[in-house]
Amino acid sequence: MKRFAVLLLGMLATSSVRAAVPPDSADVRLGVTQIGSACGNDTHSKIQVFLTVRKPTQCESSRPEYWGTELNKPATVVTKLLVTVGSDTVSVPYGAYGDLSEPRIISVACRDSNFTITIRGSDAGGSYTAKLVVAGLEVRKRRVESNEFPDAVWEETSYSFFGPRDDMR
Repeated sequence: MKRFAVLLLGMLATSSVRAAVPPDSADVRLGVTQIGSACGNDTHSKIQVFLTVRKPTQCESSRPEYWGTELNKPATVVTKLLVTVGSDTVSVPYGAYGDLSEPRIISVACRDSNFTITIRGSDAGGSYTAKLVVAGLEVRKRRVESNEFPDAVWEETSYSFFGPRDDMR
């Protein structure tokens, strides 16, 4: 009977953790984590996000500037973020994800013609939330903030792109 009670409590704890993940999100794992979302009624508005995570190389683990490590070496690092809208690829600069470590949950939220990719990472004092705002086929803004001290520890970057036809030379 005691063993049954422990098993039941374990199942309840596991199911409550899984229930906390919203529908347009996924738990991140080693390798590629994929999520999708539809922002509108046509097939051109189907968003796919592919987040690649792996154990860091020796060089990567010696870098001190990762979000999510709290002065420790990262257990995992984000190495690629591929985003598509319909059959088009979103331009995602390396600086938008290259300093994120130990990601836990990734999600997508639509708002008008834009959408936001949210990556929540690490735990305790090192936990962070990174939000990438996508407009059209470009990441326009990134904000990363500490979950413990969001008003004091944060970083925000705005991106501007010039395509081949927009070059003003």
